[in-house]
Amino acid sequence: MISKTDPGHDALLQGLQRQDPQVLTRFYSELHRRTRHYVRKHYGAFALDVLDDCFPKAFHVLLQKVQSDAYRHDNLEAFAFGIVKYTFLEARRRAAAKEQLCDPSELPEPGPSAASYFSTGDELFDHLGCDRHLLWYERLSSREQQILDLRLQGYPHEEIAAAVGLSCGSVRNAYSRLIEQARGIADEAGNPYGGVDG
Repeated sequence: MISKTDPGHDALLQGLQRQDPQVLTRFYSELHRRTRHYVRKHYGAFALDVLDDCFPKAFHVLLQKVQSDAYRHDNLEAFAFGIVKYTFLEARRRAAAKEQLCDPSELPEPGPSAASYFSTGDELFDHLGCDRHLLWYERLSSREQQILDLRLQGYPHEEIAAAVGLSCGSVRNAYSRLIEQARGIADEAGNPYGGVDG
């Protein structure tokens, strides 16, 4: 990752801002490679088509944001990855809605995505054999389970907030608390991987 403290950060940012063809090509290729690896690992190879279809749009959005005077982020690669991931998740959601032959806005509430291996925390923890996490998950309130399940399915905080009737900030805070609790359980069990990934 290239952060503001890295000397390459400014050179990369300036290259993107002036649309240097070599910098654009190199950064586009590297970002595309990394996001393909992430999508393959977390959503399966079948989701790569969705990523490939939406990646050029996401990269264009990234360039617009980087070229604006409002760009003030510390980690350019993380910022770029976030834009691609958000665009991918939105495209995936629309594709799932299209398979159901309806407009995404007509869906009453977010449902399981065809691209998710697990649609609920109990399915995930049961599959992984995480008995402590499974017990913890079963003790959560139904609202906490719903927030965790919808994030597991790839829905953004904004959509989860609408589905559970909370503000977006409340959903973000609740999700952060849940992830910290899950990591704490993993640490207690001596799991070097930290449990659930946020």
